[in-house]
Amino acid sequence: MGTDCKKVILFDMDMTLVDSSIAKQYGKNYKEVQKHISEFSVFDGIREVIEQLSEQHIIYVVSGNVGSTIKKVIQYFNLNIPLENVYGYRQGYPMENLSRKKKVLQVALANILQNLNISKSDIIYIGDEVDDYKACQDSRIDFIGCVWGNDELKHNSEIIIANTPREIIDTIGSIS
Repeated sequence: MGTDCKKVILFDMDMTLVDSSIAKQYGKNYKEVQKHISEFSVFDGIREVIEQLSEQHIIYVVSGNVGSTIKKVIQYFNLNIPLENVYGYRQGYPMENLSRKKKVLQVALANILQNLNISKSDIIYIGDEVDDYKACQDSRIDFIGCVWGNDELKHNSEIIIANTPREIIDTIGSIS
């Protein structure tokens, strides 16, 4: 089955596109995190999946991480995602994880839906945490859980799972 049923794909960044686990030691000090982006790594297969998906879809990164950090990661690893397609944490947003993710997703969706003149059914989000899933449920958009960087979602039977980045392509095609 093709992947043409979804027009827009939203990716979380941390532990979905890149292994950023080293950043945990710097806490919420995003300036310090940005100094260590070279210690992050892109998960095997992600670069190719982004390349393939961007042939038919518009790709965004929507993450609870700071927007400038997301952009630096995209640039550092030369990922095929336009920098204007980044939505991240901004000053004044809630700090608690779920509330922060919901706020970033709400802002991103409002802009994407208006700018592209599409509906929520045209969008799918790919993330690695239960809070990503809950934010998507709250916003009523489809969700694929990835388990290559974090196995938090692995045993949740409510969630459609991709075990490898490559599986994202087939999984998107199976969601209508």
